[in-house]
Amino acid sequence: RAGFEVWRRRTWRTPALDSTGVLMLAEVPAEDSSDVMRAGALAKRMVVVLEKWRGEPSARLPRGVGAIAMLSPREVLAPLRALGIERPVLLRLVNGPRACSGARGGRLAISLEPAQLLKPAPGLVPVVTCDSLILVGRLEPAPDSSGAHRSPARSVIVVSDPDLWNNQGLGRADHAALLRALLVDDLGARTVVIDETLHGYLLTRNLIAESLRFPLVLAVAQALLLAAFVVWSGVRRFGKPCAPRGAEGGNRSLIDMTAKLLELTRQTPETLRLYYAQTLQALADRFCLPAGLDEPRLAERLDDIGRARGVEPEAVRTGHFIRSLRVSAASDNPEVAVDLALRLHRWREEITHEP
Repeated sequence: RAGFEVWRRRTWRTPALDSTGVLMLAEVPAEDSSDVMRAGALAKRMVVVLEKWRGEPSARLPRGVGAIAMLSPREVLAPLRALGIERPVLLRLVNGPRACSGARGGRLAISLEPAQLLKPAPGLVPVVTCDSLILVGRLEPAPDSSGAHRSPARSVIVVSDPDLWNNQGLGRADHAALLRALLVDDLGARTVVIDETLHGYLLTRNLIAESLRFPLVLAVAQALLLAAFVVWSGVRRFGKPCAPRGAEGGNRSLIDMTAKLLELTRQTPETLRLYYAQTLQALADRFCLPAGLDEPRLAERLDDIGRARGVEPEAVRTGHFIRSLRVSAASDNPEVAVDLALRLHRWREEITHEP
């Protein structure tokens, strides 16, 4: 609603401000005024708010303020001397100013008690005056060799009283309207950067500190979560792998399970016949036997190959046994069928030398 964005500066790095950016140095300490002015020289538009109060430590609250006292004029005026204003004079009106007006005319309602104002001085052009004293002033560019004033390369505004725009004073009288008129109308601000390093909010630039702040803290949290999942997934796999549950009982449990399946199908002879035929066909493909051989002839050829490899013949004998199951009482016994299938499987492994 004010017409500009507000950013906070908490590092020594001077922000890259364009022609619509304004750097605000609020309540510049006397001991840091020279360094701050040199850093602020990189900003084309700058607002400098002088100090007024000093906080006294509280005896009851750690790091709290127990009382406040006014600073001496010498401490308040240190930033002005750093900006090149020679022999500035500070005046304080205990009951506040009687009348205030802007450079373009028109009265302004200002509520400051006591009011901290500057006496007019060379190099400081009044912007807002109260009782002929300067509340807001603009630095005048130094004259060139001919005595004419150069066009300013940068614009610096000085505010003599911080109570004009602090938390308690901004909502009084015409203070907020004056702030907006100064930043937007006079300076053409679209971005305002408030320097908070002056008040102890200095952030150290190191990898650990930055990784704990937004947005890098999101990446750190994601990495920690991923590491936790990796550790968690490896906890149950530590050491030697456990044997599969299906193999706990060895071959006997596998035989029992297969027997139960055959019993449920109630097609034991037919199942064995299909398995026998598939085994013979797979071996025929393996040894490139001629196509079109009937089952008995194919079994004889495979037994011949087995003898040549030192394997006891099994194909013909197993075929006779399977055909006999159709008419015998053993056809209803699943365990007999499973034992026969296992014997056929072992013979297939031996003849093909499979591990």
